[in-house]
Amino acid sequence: MTAYGRASLDTALGRWTVEISSVNRKTADIQISIPRHLLRLEFHLRKWLSAFVQRGQLTVRANLQKPVNMVLDADLSRLKKAKKTWDELARELGYDPKAAIDFKFLIEQILEVDEEQESLLETTLKEVAMHAVEEWQAMRIKEGTVLKEDLVKHLNAIQENLEKVRGLYPRATEEHRAKLKARIEEVSRDVASNEERIMREVVILAEKWDVSEEITRIHSHLEQLKTIFSETKSGIGRTIDFLIQELHREINTLGAKSSDLEMIRLALDMKGELEKIREQVQNIE
Repeated sequence: MTAYGRASLDTALGRWTVEISSVNRKTADIQISIPRHLLRLEFHLRKWLSAFVQRGQLTVRANLQKPVNMVLDADLSRLKKAKKTWDELARELGYDPKAAIDFKFLIEQILEVDEEQESLLETTLKEVAMHAVEEWQAMRIKEGTVLKEDLVKHLNAIQENLEKVRGLYPRATEEHRAKLKARIEEVSRDVASNEERIMREVVILAEKWDVSEEITRIHSHLEQLKTIFSETKSGIGRTIDFLIQELHREINTLGAKSSDLEMIRLALDMKGELEKIREQVQNIE
């Protein structure tokens, strides 16, 4: 679900800032951006956040500003090697090495955090990350309330159309049986002697256009979705996906079997409402 959260925390080692944003996606994907010299903390951050994400793409930016008291170790040999590589690349591209190099950036690529301070960094990062998660979750809940109302509106529209189909079905069935019987009688030379066979054929053909089971299953799926939308638990996204898929199949069959133009129109309207639901449920975990 689309949402955003941000939190900052001042510590003895600097000011942590964590930003979390999410967009719709069927699978879970967490993308983390963190300073290179703090990469060892990425594993912990990913582990903490994974508990809150079952589907959707989560983009996380963690930054530590002004680490004035942090002890950073720089390997001089690595620094010299990086400087040499940069100079060679700059000359090859036609740049002045002295003008092109960002020495601060170069230093950051080889810095390592003092091990004694890493524990404190991990603790404070978790604290600020959880604050960001709280803000992110609050926005998701707010959006989820609006989303739920919209989904229920579309479900009710499908339900109303289904009830109209249910009301039309008996009359449409009788009309269809009568048309079938008339057509068979037209091609029968001896109607009287073949009455039993004609009625048997009418029953067989009528069953092929019987949509009573589709009506029952559509109603059942709608009730299941309404129940799910009334609950607050997570991890329901895939169940909803399955029910939407089943609804789509049943409504398609209903439309294909129907010979009544009004029933066909109602089936098309139901498909339109269902498509709106399908687009929205990608927001749901």
